[in-house]
Amino acid sequence: MMKNLTILLMLAAIALLFPACEKSLEQSMTDLQSDEAETRKAAIERLGEDGEPLAPQLTSALSTEDEQYRQTLFSVLIRLGEPAMAEMLDKIGYAFKDKKTREGFTDYFRSLGDKGYNALLEKLMSTADAEAAEHKPEGSIVKLGALHHRFEAISLVLESLDNNLDVGRVPELLKHPYGKVRTRAAYLLCIKNWQPSSPELAMIFYSHLASTLECPNVADPVDDAAQMAATDFKLFLETDKQYPPEGNARYRILAATGSDEVADYLYEQTRQSQNEFIQYNYFRVLAGMQTDKATALARKLLRDPKIGKSLRVLDPNIDDNL
Repeated sequence: MMKNLTILLMLAAIALLFPACEKSLEQSMTDLQSDEAETRKAAIERLGEDGEPLAPQLTSALSTEDEQYRQTLFSVLIRLGEPAMAEMLDKIGYAFKDKKTREGFTDYFRSLGDKGYNALLEKLMSTADAEAAEHKPEGSIVKLGALHHRFEAISLVLESLDNNLDVGRVPELLKHPYGKVRTRAAYLLCIKNWQPSSPELAMIFYSHLASTLECPNVADPVDDAAQMAATDFKLFLETDKQYPPEGNARYRILAATGSDEVADYLYEQTRQSQNEFIQYNYFRVLAGMQTDKATALARKLLRDPKIGKSLRVLDPNIDDNL
C-alpha cells in the first residue's frame, strides 16, 4: 500500500513538472526586465538555452524604448543563435531605431559567421526581387516603401559587418529597375571596397555613388564619373538613360567633365527643350563648367530672344557671372 502511494506521488510530481517548466520559461521572459542583475542573468541563461519557442516574442520586444531591456534581449538572441535567425531577419527594420540597436543586430549576425552573413545577402537579393516586382505603374507605393525600408536595413547591417567583404550577387543590383535600390547597392559595394568589372558597371557605380552618402573608399565619385563621361560620352548617355542616378548627380557629373563635347550637348539640350525649368537646369550646368567653350555657348543662349527671356524670368541675376 505504501509502495503504491509513493508511485502515485511520483507520477503526480512528474505531471506537475511540465506546466511548471512552461511557466518558468514565460517567467524568465518577464525576468529579463528585472531590476536585479542576477535575476536578469539567470533569465538570459534560461532563455538562451530553451527560448527558441519565444523567438518571435523576443525579437518583437526589440522595439522597446528601454535600452537595458533591449541589450538583454540581444544577449539572449545571440545565445540562441541560428534558431532565432528567421525572426531576426523578419524584424531587421528595427536596425534603423538607433546606433545601439544597429550594433545589436550586427553583433547577432556576426556571431553566426558566414552563415549569418550569407543569409543577409540572400535576404537582400530576395527583397530586391520583390521591389522589382512592385516597381510598376500598377504596383503599390506603400508596399514598395515598406520593402525598401527592409532592403536598406539589411544593407545597413551588411555594411556594419566589416569583417566580411564578400558581395555575392549585389553587383547585379546596379542594373535594378528601381533607382533607390541601385543607389543603396552602390554604397554597399563601395563600403566593401568592390571594384567594377566593366566600363558600364563602373559608370553606373560612380554616378549612383555620387548621389548617396560619402564612402571612404572612393574620394570623389563625381570626378570619377565625370572623367569617364569625358572619355566616353556615348556610354555615359546610354547608362544615364537606362539607369539614371537620383537627385542632381547627373548635372554635377556633366558640369565636372570640362568637355567641349558635353558643352555642345548642354547647349543643344537647352535649345531643344520646351520646358523652361529643364532649360534653366541645363543652362546652369553649362555656365558652371567654366571653360571658354561653355561660357561662349552660355552667352549665346542668353542672347537668344526666347530662351534668354525665359532664363531671366527665372533668375533676374543670371547674367552676373557671364
